[in-house]
Amino acid sequence: MTAYAPLGSGDRPPALKSEDEPSLLQNPIVIETANKNHCTPAQVLIRWAMERGTSVIPKTVNPDRLAENLNALDISLSPEDMQSLASLDQHRRYIRGNFWTAPGSPYTYENLWDEAV
Repeated sequence: MTAYAPLGSGDRPPALKSEDEPSLLQNPIVIETANKNHCTPAQVLIRWAMERGTSVIPKTVNPDRLAENLNALDISLSPEDMQSLASLDQHRRYIRGNFWTAPGSPYTYENLWDEAV
């Protein structure tokens, strides 16, 4: 399993966004967890996904942000942090994957996800 756009891909074109889309990087629980652990919200989200056994590949072209992302390896989230972050689950798809299901594709929208979409 690989996290595609694990930070929500906030810089994607407006046509690919929902109007009611929450920002994970601005979520109060994520910010509180980051402050508690002396790190950034992005590092919290990266570390949370890693702790769950997900391969995390956040896109960046900024060298400072790349270093920041890599420093998520040094963060230790407590079981309470993990539980608090897991409580944010809304089964939201920031990038739904419809573009992988074009005519002729071997994929269907239904087989991209292992749960209701």
